[in-house]
Amino acid sequence: IDIGTAEVKLIELGKVNDNPVVNKIYSKSTWDDINTFDPDKLQKANWVGTIKNICAETKIIPKKVKPLIASVPGKNISVKEVTTLDMREEELFQTLEFEAKKHIPLDGTEAVMDYHILGKNLNEIDKINVLLVATTKNIIKQFGSIISDSGFKNPIFDAEPIALANCLNHNYGINDDGIDVILNIGNTTSTLVVWGKDQTFFTRELEIAGFSFIKDLMKK
Repeated sequence: IDIGTAEVKLIELGKVNDNPVVNKIYSKSTWDDINTFDPDKLQKANWVGTIKNICAETKIIPKKVKPLIASVPGKNISVKEVTTLDMREEELFQTLEFEAKKHIPLDGTEAVMDYHILGKNLNEIDKINVLLVATTKNIIKQFGSIISDSGFKNPIFDAEPIALANCLNHNYGINDDGIDVILNIGNTTSTLVVWGKDQTFFTRELEIAGFSFIKDLMKK
């Protein structure tokens, strides 16, 4: 499930010969009248109501859905590739936890993080490259509250930039030469992902997207 600003998207996956396939795709606007749409006025009730409407129309029973994967937008998380000494897992976790706190918003709650070791650093001996994803408990709680109030249980959260990169990798692989660029233009923000073999993973959230384009066109 993708809880967007303008729309909520829900994708139902299945398996054919142990390969994941898309069975159905559902989407619904978070606002009843698109002519009065204002992203700054969106409330939790808008998302919960939209998700419930999708489930009702598609006859999905939330409590029977296991597991539910929910994306967390790039503006709510930090995704960075970092280089650190190759060390034991416990020491690595403590080092990355300290690093994560530098990049997440200070909202008074603890850091929530995950990481993936990409491999040895090609330029520095005894060092490894690690992809670090971090957010706060408060942000996870906010998204979790929307999902639980919609009837679903125990969601698994995935970082949107990582999900985009994984989709590209699964469908097309990673080019041996050069880099791939993903630009996901949303309603209020756009997610840029730049990645290639033996290249630093880079992502940035851009504060310009569909709603900005529409407002500029209306002015002209």
